[in-house]
Amino acid sequence: MKTQLPLTKNANIEQAEVLVSGKTTFFRMKNLDLFLEALKNLKTVGTVTASSKYAIRKMLRPIDFSKANLIVEFGAGDGCITQRILEKMKPDATLLSFEINDKFCEVLNEIAAQDRRLHVIKDSAENVQHYLARFTDTAECSHVISALPLSLLPAQVLNNILAASHHILRKGGYFIQIQYSPISYKDLKRYFKYIDLKIAVRNIPPALLYFCYNRPEKK
Repeated sequence: MKTQLPLTKNANIEQAEVLVSGKTTFFRMKNLDLFLEALKNLKTVGTVTASSKYAIRKMLRPIDFSKANLIVEFGAGDGCITQRILEKMKPDATLLSFEINDKFCEVLNEIAAQDRRLHVIKDSAENVQHYLARFTDTAECSHVISALPLSLLPAQVLNNILAASHHILRKGGYFIQIQYSPISYKDLKRYFKYIDLKIAVRNIPPALLYFCYNRPEKK
């Protein structure tokens, strides 16, 4: 079963090159359109520029994709992180990407039309447990990757998202968060025992990457 928002005929999207594997076609919004859409919705988007390839590579580096069967993404935006996740995922893995912005969902739906592993969910990340039960036979996911603007979220919404993320992460799973200020560190620390902090300097603006986890996987 596949969740996909209706596609619009005039979605403002550019198609880029197909990967060498032939399995994933890359899409992105035009830079100006991304900027304007983010500017109109800054409180929910949190930034007016897409994450750089360098920052995304650094975010995904700790993940062993050969063992990741189900990945959850919060704040998928125009899909720049989404597509890199799909590029690395196993053929039989699943990606649930949450996004509430209509324009961004148009782009994400174009990606989903090319890759059956992606399910686009236009709903709050607070409700992630409901969708895990709906789309999978497990209550846990391998990893959560988030680009949500945590410091701009209402306190109750933030707590609900972090509590749900803590609950669904399997043993050894990461909650990976990209942010542009250290304000949310204390919030993350309430739910995750261990936090490794790295800086992606080759990003505009430079980004903080939080790698949060509770139960290291036994080797």
